[in-house]
Amino acid sequence: MVIILGWALGKSLGVIHSPVWVEMVPYFGGAASLVALGKYLQKIDTLCRDVGEMKTDLKEIQKKAICLGETKCKILSVQ
Repeated sequence: MVIILGWALGKSLGVIHSPVWVEMVPYFGGAASLVALGKYLQKIDTLCRDVGEMKTDLKEIQKKAICLGETKCKILSVQ
């Protein structure tokens, strides 16, 4: 913490001269964070779509099970 504070103080007073790429590190970090966030949101979107498809499939299976249970015998109970 002391080193970072000393560096920031020296930089602000003009004692320390660092290359431009060192000053750009926070921007690169921010860009990398945005890319990671985009990938994370894409995975969440895929997961939501898959859950929606599973709900649709489950409703179809329940309808078929109810029909089977009413016509033949009540093997499956659906709540």
